[in-house]
Amino acid sequence: MKRLIFILSALALLAACGKSNLTPQEKLAGSWHFDNVTILGSLSAYDGTMAFDTCDSAWCTGQYIDSQNATRTIWWSMDAEGQLLSLIDTTSSAGSWGGDWGVDRLTRRRLIIKRYSGLGEVRYQLTKDK
Repeated sequence: MKRLIFILSALALLAACGKSNLTPQEKLAGSWHFDNVTILGSLSAYDGTMAFDTCDSAWCTGQYIDSQNATRTIWWSMDAEGQLLSLIDTTSSAGSWGGDWGVDRLTRRRLIIKRYSGLGEVRYQLTKDK
C-alpha cells in the first residue's frame, strides 16, 4: 500500500512539473508560421509568418511576413485571459489583419485565431517556429 501511494505521489509530482505557468502573452511571443486558413468552411493552404515581440506594455510590436517575404509592422495586444488578440496594421498594404481576433487555441506550439467578416468565419491555424 505504501508503495502504491509513493508511485501515485511521484506521478502527480511529475505531472505538476510539466505544467506551464506562462501567461498568454508569453505563449504568444515568438515567430509563428501559417499552416492554413478556413474561409466559409473551405480549407486552403496559406503561406506567411507572423512574429510577436516580447514586451510588458499594453501594445507590442510584431511583424507580418507574406509569401513574397515582404515585411509589415503590426501592433498587437492580448487580454489577460488569452481570449482576444487585437491587431493594428501600420501600413495600408498589410491586408486585413487589423481588428479583434478571437483566440480558439493558444499553447506553446499552436495558435488558432478567428473572426467574422462579410464572407463569414475566417480561421487561421499557426504553428510556432522552434
